[in-house]
Formats: sequence, C-alpha cells, structure tokens
Amino acid sequence: MLYENELYFSYTIVLVEIEIQLKIFFIKKAENNLSLKIEVETRSLEDVEKVLKIGKVDRIMLDNFTPEMITEALGIIKGRIETEASGGINYENIEQYAATGVDYISSGAIIHQAVSLDLSLKATTVTGNKTDQLLKK
Repeated sequence: MLYENELYFSYTIVLVEIEIQLKIFFIKKAENNLSLKIEVETRSLEDVEKVLKIGKVDRIMLDNFTPEMITEALGIIKGRIETEASGGINYENIEQYAATGVDYISSGAIIHQAVSLDLSLKATTVTGNKTDQLLKK
C-alpha cells in the first residue's frame, strides 16, 4: 500500500513515482509469482483521477472523504477499481458511509475508544522446605 506520506513528499512527481513503484512491484510480483494487491491512498478527488490515469491498482482508499465526496469519487471511478472508505468513520456515521456504495469501510474507532490496562505479573521461586510447607496448607 502506498501511503500519503509517500505520495505527497514531492507532489509534482507523484505520478512518476507511483508509476516507478508500480513497475518495480509488478516485476517482483511476476518474478516471485505473487498474488499481492495494490491499494493507493487518496486524499482528494484530484488524487482519485490521477490514480485512475495510472491504472493497474486493485483498490483506491478514499481517506478522510465525507460521504458526499465518496459518492462523487464513486461516480468518477465507475466501478473500475475496488474502493475503501477510511478516516473519521465511527459508530455514529458508519451507516452514512455504507449508504454511499463504497466496497469496503475501515474504521479505527474500536481501537481509538479502547481503554488500556497495565498489568504486571511478578513471580517468586520457592525451594526446599518452604515448598513442602506451602503444599501442606
């Protein structure tokens, strides 16, 4: 998966960089008989159009898109590539995202709302007569 930090490091050469990365990936995929899929993260409708021009990707992640933007992106994509909605999706709005018709939805809400618990287990060794005394109790 190509993440936004990789895509936006040098925005003017995004298309060239993605094409190079994809070519390398496809060569390695063919050489090693891999069945891996490529997903590219997008942050705007312009990004979606750029990815479609390159082609050869299996899924487009629509990151931090509103449901309205996703509907618009799906109109541009026209079912040619799998789509995934991600970012800002939680229990309160997941139905709105599902209603857009996006293929996949990912949400970190369950993790973001989790409360951590710090547990510690300390063990001591009992030897000799003390073991016998503990077993008799």
